[in-house]
Amino acid sequence: MMGELSAYLYRLGPLLYQNCADGIVSGCMLTTTDDSIVVNPGIIRYEGDFYLIREPQFALYAPTNTTRVLNLVFHDQVQTDSFVTREIELAFTEGASSEKRYLELCRFKLQPGARLRYTYTSFADRETEYDTLNIIHAPFCGMGRPTLDRCKTGCGRAAA
Repeated sequence: MMGELSAYLYRLGPLLYQNCADGIVSGCMLTTTDDSIVVNPGIIRYEGDFYLIREPQFALYAPTNTTRVLNLVFHDQVQTDSFVTREIELAFTEGASSEKRYLELCRFKLQPGARLRYTYTSFADRETEYDTLNIIHAPFCGMGRPTLDRCKTGCGRAAA
């Protein structure tokens, strides 16, 4: 019975999200420190597979006065007799990347001496040009195509 329960749970995610686009399924809330963007635990769907971020991941940043984009970069799968693995890393690009293996998490333009903020006063505030994490272009898992972040509470993504 434990084997059946395990198999059921393993197949449940793909069944529930079979008609959904790739993107952030849940969690992955972005916060900042004085020198890092923190990608908090969550679930990502990429090429139909699910990837769990169990521990906060940190990406160091510095003011550049240019648009920087923080991406999750998915490397090719490596298959052995026992398992399949895929390396995933956080990486910055200057501007948006058109590469399919890059999943944008946020973009920002930080001025010297400013602090990077991750909370918003309104929907329009999400797209403030300077010193604000912009998550509007981050794909969230939606039916048939990516959608916008659905968070409406003070969860660090948007204030209602």
